[in-house]
Amino acid sequence: MTAADNSKIRKFSPAAIFLGGVILLWAVFSWPCPAHLFSGICSSDRNVEKYNKREMISGDHLQFLYHFWLFSDTLSGDTPLFHNVYEFNEGDDNALYKPRLYYIPFSLIYAAGEKLGGKAFGWNVTGFVSVLMACWFTWLFVGRYTKRRGIRIAATLVGSCFPYRWITLLSGSPTGLAVSLVPALLFGLDIAVRDGRMRGGLIAGMAVFISACVDTHVFFFSVLIAP
Repeated sequence: MTAADNSKIRKFSPAAIFLGGVILLWAVFSWPCPAHLFSGICSSDRNVEKYNKREMISGDHLQFLYHFWLFSDTLSGDTPLFHNVYEFNEGDDNALYKPRLYYIPFSLIYAAGEKLGGKAFGWNVTGFVSVLMACWFTWLFVGRYTKRRGIRIAATLVGSCFPYRWITLLSGSPTGLAVSLVPALLFGLDIAVRDGRMRGGLIAGMAVFISACVDTHVFFFSVLIAP
């Protein structure tokens, strides 16, 4: 191998390798969705049909996508803030005023993705970012206990492959996004308790707050495990 070949290998930074690994993980679990990145979204974690591309399957995924779009439409100024004027509207828009947290920050990621590549792309990018967050914070958390790269990779991979995470994500449940905050909570608590650093408390606090914005189930169980 020449010096030029070695320099080419070194161009792939650890961050790029990590990102590539997460992309591969997401693609394997969500296939064939990556093949329809701009035109389709997952409706279930089960890929059992011979012809696995169907039109407008009803389910939680479309309901959740609608609420993401509603927030995006609010940002563009076409829908009044905290109003859902398109669903169960009997003529009185004021009766449809309901303050909500809009699943922030994932709704912001969706809105950006929708502007770049449409609704399906926005949805798929949002799911991928949640997987990336979970892997990254798991990697950081495990790194608090070992510096051996092989163990960190194995632990991150195992922690990222639990079925519940993918079942909820691919079926369109907010839980599938919010569960990515659990490793962040553990990472922050570990810093706060063992190092006594405020930074850890801030990370853990933000993880709990964001989980409350996204899914009350994850928020409830996060609060239970925090002590």
